[in-house]
Amino acid sequence: MQYSFNSNTRLEEHFKINVKKFPKKIAISCNGFDLTYEELDQKSNVIAHLVKDNLEEDTQYVGLSMNRGVEMIISILGILKAGAAYIPIDPSNNPIDRIKLCLSEVNLKLLITDRTIDIKNVKTLLVKRDTFSEPTQGSIKGITPHKKNEFAYAIFTSGTTGIPKAVPIKHDNVVSLFHNSTKIFDFNEDDIWTLFHSFAFDFSVWEIWGALLLGGKLEIVSNNVAKNIARFRRFLTDKKITVLNQTPSAFYNLIKTDQSKESKIESLRYVILGGEKLDLKLLEPWINKYADSSKLFSGYGTTETTVFTSFKYLNAKDLTKNTDLSPLGKAIPGSDMVLIGEDDQIATQGELYISGEGLSDGYLNRADLNKKKFISKIVLGKTVKYYRTGDLAFEKNGELYCLGRADSQVKFNGYRIELEGIESIIMSHPKVMRSIVFVDNTFAYPRLLSFLEPFDKVSAESESQILSEVKNLAESLLPFYMVPSEFMIIDKIPLTINGKTNHKKLLELS
Repeated sequence: MQYSFNSNTRLEEHFKINVKKFPKKIAISCNGFDLTYEELDQKSNVIAHLVKDNLEEDTQYVGLSMNRGVEMIISILGILKAGAAYIPIDPSNNPIDRIKLCLSEVNLKLLITDRTIDIKNVKTLLVKRDTFSEPTQGSIKGITPHKKNEFAYAIFTSGTTGIPKAVPIKHDNVVSLFHNSTKIFDFNEDDIWTLFHSFAFDFSVWEIWGALLLGGKLEIVSNNVAKNIARFRRFLTDKKITVLNQTPSAFYNLIKTDQSKESKIESLRYVILGGEKLDLKLLEPWINKYADSSKLFSGYGTTETTVFTSFKYLNAKDLTKNTDLSPLGKAIPGSDMVLIGEDDQIATQGELYISGEGLSDGYLNRADLNKKKFISKIVLGKTVKYYRTGDLAFEKNGELYCLGRADSQVKFNGYRIELEGIESIIMSHPKVMRSIVFVDNTFAYPRLLSFLEPFDKVSAESESQILSEVKNLAESLLPFYMVPSEFMIIDKIPLTINGKTNHKKLLELS
């Protein structure tokens, strides 16, 4: 069924359409607890009234820090119904100091959470399952918000200063994503989607709204299942998942487990990869096994351009080509991707710039950075606003292929992180003069390593103390995926003959 989207309709309004169409159909499920579309609608009304009663009239954003579960989805819908936008801060990924840093960065005054948190100048609303246990007038009645904010959410990405930056995305950005994607995929109301990723990772936007906007079912994957590949494969089979979304790193592990099984995950219709550079050679076993039963796609995009701006269908033909290339595919309808060369002109190789219906207006409270990253260029006589991704690519036969990064930003385990941001936090320690952080890919799994150069030579006893203090500092101010797995003190950061950091030499020291 081809779903019709009205770009002027908000996300919760599209959801309401499905409530009327499928009131008794299960909308979300987690650990055996199910909610129908009608129940999800009523329970999110409770949150909407709570938010409205505690929201200052001119406030656009509400923080959301909750564990993965049905209450999280209920709260997202409730915030939107109240006319506000949600800012997700995953408590399992972020220490309390990082949460405080994120809240202060965007001056948040209201936080919905499932735990007791005491943060100065921030009002918290504690939401648990018993919040919705008894029917209330608020659960039945709809809500008329003070003012409907045009933004749906703002997701934090890391920055070179170590300070997170929030990317606000509008309702019509997300609606356009699904309107244009349904020209590529034939999603329908019978699909069962997984919510595998953190709701603070923009991949979750694709997972959550892919199900709820199209009348499908969202199966929330618990952390325990997500971390156990064998259990996760059984989950996919038992829950009859039809749409699976994965970062390549996670999917490579699933492929290994799946290869030990003769049977297939029969229900799968689509597997959509995103968040990292692809290694086509590692996909070969899956492509060969599932060629006749499910379709494998690679997606490319950024938080700043609303999750995905291009897709590439991967099949056996791609395995006969240069498998060292990482394909980005072609831009989806409504998006434009151009390469800008060293002469600042459109080229067949260069930095990737993106414009179109998914483009954000810019980072919250970052005017100087917006001037550098969100720029206007004249293309074919028209002024077009682009996001400068920092990704390098080249064009071949009408498709784009990844060449790496133009700066220190890297993809690590599905997250987009700034190495300089981690280095900045580490160098805030008074005894650390320099810090070099990089990704080591020489093992079966990538590692994030940090090398420290102290101001003065230190004794073995002092070295142990400094490393402990630096590790505690990183863990208190950085999300878990940005904390290096190893910290090492060396007398001097080695350099190449050209005066650049000698990463090869550092690797030999690890």
